Amino acid sequence: MSELEATKRIVEQRLYDLASELRFVPVRENTRPLHLRALALKRALREWSAVPPPPDALAAMHAELRALLDAARSARRDIRAA
Repeated sequence: MSELEATKRIVEQRLYDLASELRFVPVRENTRPLHLRALALKRALREWSAVPPPPDALAAMHAELRALLDAARSARRDIRAA
């Protein structure tokens, strides 16, 4: 497996982790951008199946997914605490 394929797999796993976390975060005014961005990244990843992305684009998506996952976990904790 090439480095690009390995990175793509990691990004796909992060997207799955984000989707799993967002299942517990209701769409509200303050969480709507989080849900919309996750959907946009899902669309972008699906398009990359046909056209391989440049490595820097995958790395940027990976970093963004990590940040979104942290934000989703934080939103979920806030919901539980309320």
